[in-house]
Amino acid sequence: MPFRGGGEAEAAMLGGSLGSLWNTLGAHAGSVRGGTIRALAQTADRRVPSFPDIPSIVEAGFPNAVAINWFVLAGPPGIPAEIVQRIRAAFAAAKADEAAAARVAALGLADMGDPSPAEIQDFVNRETARWAPVVRASGAEPN
Repeated sequence: MPFRGGGEAEAAMLGGSLGSLWNTLGAHAGSVRGGTIRALAQTADRRVPSFPDIPSIVEAGFPNAVAINWFVLAGPPGIPAEIVQRIRAAFAAAKADEAAAARVAALGLADMGDPSPAEIQDFVNRETARWAPVVRASGAEPN
């Protein structure tokens, strides 16, 4: 059943027309903390530090169901190295801000560290190879 967003899906679950909800933790962090939603597991391979009581999907007995929602900062090919370094430094400074880090942690987001552009590309390539067959099997098509 498609929904226009996490709020609509959460309302359907709380209203009884949806038996369970599989969505990003950040979309429902407030409801999980407030107790209106009980999180059974989160789909990373380990517990999220800001939600230590929620077991990982691996701990819940589903080691092949690890699926994380990730975000990377990207740009077009050929950006000069000095520009890439300035952007990385600015991003690192933003991540180091205590207030910003607290807001990110409150949403249940985990920091991927400081991977190099090559490491990020390798990660994206692995995720693409992993999920492309699932998307094809689903019959999903771009809009």
